Amino acid sequence: MVLRSPRSLALFLALSLASAPLSAFAQPAAAQAEIAEGDKATRAKDYAAALAHYQMANLASSSARALMGVADAHYQLGRTGESYDAYNEAQTTYGPKLGPIEKALVTKRLKELAAKTGWLSIRVAEQGAQVEADSKPFGVSPVPVLARFAAGTHDVHVTKTGFAAFSAHVDVAVDGTAIVEVKLAPVAAQGHVVVHANGTEPLRVIVDGVDVGVTPWESDVPAGTHSIAGRSSSAQAEAQTVELQAGSRAAVDLVSSA
Repeated sequence: MVLRSPRSLALFLALSLASAPLSAFAQPAAAQAEIAEGDKATRAKDYAAALAHYQMANLASSSARALMGVADAHYQLGRTGESYDAYNEAQTTYGPKLGPIEKALVTKRLKELAAKTGWLSIRVAEQGAQVEADSKPFGVSPVPVLARFAAGTHDVHVTKTGFAAFSAHVDVAVDGTAIVEVKLAPVAAQGHVVVHANGTEPLRVIVDGVDVGVTPWESDVPAGTHSIAGRSSSAQAEAQTVELQAGSRAAVDLVSSA
C-alpha cells in the first residue's frame, strides 16, 4: 500500500486510529493537540510542518501514533535514511501494539527503504565534538553507532574547540556499512619566541612585565599580543610588540642602549 496522495494518506490515518489500541489515546493533551495539527498538515501536504508537529508530540509523550507520523513525514519528504530509522524504531518499540494496517505498512516501507539505503558509522575518538552529515547536525559525539543513510556519497564534518576541523567524503552502498574513523588533531594554542640581544652584554628578558630569563632566550608563549623588552645593570632595550599566532615562530632582536 503506497500512500503518496493526501486522500490515501488521510485514509491511512483514519484506519490507524480505528485499529490502534485504546492505550494509544491515553496521551497528554499537548501530545494529542500536536498529533491533530500534524494530521491537519499532512492532509494539506505540508509534510515539513507535519514532521515538526509529530516530533513535538513524540517529545511530549512518546507513542506509536506520533512516531508513525514522524516516519511517514520523513518518507513523504524523501528523507530515506531518517524514514527508515523512524519506521524501524516504531517496529522495535511498539511492534506488538501496532494495528494490522500499521504493521503491514511498516514492513512494506522497511523493505522498500532497505533497497535505497545503507548504514553509516561515524566513530569520533573525542567526546563532545559537533558532528554534521551533509551539512545537517547529526549530534554530539559519541553519536549513534549506526545510522541509515541514502545510498550514495555523503559529507561528514566534525568540529571541536581546540582541535582542527575534520572533513571527509564517504560512499554508502545499498544495505552496506560505511565506517568513518575520526581522529581530531589538537590545534596548537601557543607559539614559539626566540630573543637575542644585539650587544655583547646579555640582557634580562622581560615578557609582559615579567623577567623570564637571560638572552639568548627562547620558549613557548601563549598565542596573542606580547610586549618583550630587555635590561641589565648598565643597559636596557626598548619594548617590542609581538603578534604571535598559534603554532607560529617569532624572532626578536633587542637593541640595547646605555
